[in-house]
Amino acid sequence: MQPEVRYPGLYRGVVVDNADPKNLGRIKMIVPQVSGESVTDWAWPVGGAISQINYPYGTFYTTADQLINVNTPTVVNNWLESDTNKSYLNGSSIYVEETGDYFLQFSAMFTKTSSNSGTADMWIRKNNTDISYSNTRITLAGSSAEVTMTVGLILDLEAGDYIQLVSSASATNTYLSSDAAGVGAAVPGIIATINLVGKYKPKPEQGVWATFEGGDPNFPLWIGTF
Repeated sequence: MQPEVRYPGLYRGVVVDNADPKNLGRIKMIVPQVSGESVTDWAWPVGGAISQINYPYGTFYTTADQLINVNTPTVVNNWLESDTNKSYLNGSSIYVEETGDYFLQFSAMFTKTSSNSGTADMWIRKNNTDISYSNTRITLAGSSAEVTMTVGLILDLEAGDYIQLVSSASATNTYLSSDAAGVGAAVPGIIATINLVGKYKPKPEQGVWATFEGGDPNFPLWIGTF
C-alpha cells in the first residue's frame, strides 16, 4: 500500500528498542516529525552513511614494571588511559559503553633477569571469565632476556562488559617491563587499544538520524547517531 505522504531527507529520531531478534543491527525508533510518538517498524542500518557515528575507542598503557607470578594468573594492573571515548578504566578492567564487535590489540614487553630459560603467557578475561583460545606464549631464553608479544583479535562485547589482560610465567623474575625515554619515546610495559569495528547498536533513548526508503515511512532506515 502506497503511503499518502512521502518523507524524503533526514530526520532526528530516538531509539526505543535495539534487541533485534535477527541480530542484524536493526532498531525501532520514534521519529516525531514523521509519526509523532508512534514507534517505527524495524529500521535497517545503512553502511557508509554521511552521518558520523560516535564509535567507542580507547588507548591504555602501563609505565610501572609488574612482576609476573610463576604458574599463577597475574592480572595486569596500574593502567593509564589516553584518548578514550565510551571506554574507560576501573581498576584492572577496561570497560565499554556500547554493544558491538571490538578489535583489541596489545603489545607487551616481557623481560626476565633469572638465568634459566622460561615462557610467559598472556590471555584475555571477559567479565572475569577466561576467553577460550585467547592465550599467546613466548619464550624467554637465558638471563636479561627481552621479548615483545603483539596480539590482535575481535571480541563480541555488550554494553557494560569489561576485559582484563592476564599473564603467567614459568620462570622467576619475569616482568612486564617499561623503559624511560632514550633516543626515542618511552616504552610502556604494555599498550592496548580497543576500537568498535562492527555490529554497532545504539542504545535505547540515544539519538539517531533516520530516513526512509523512497520516503516511505513503512520502510525506515537509520544512518548514524548524534
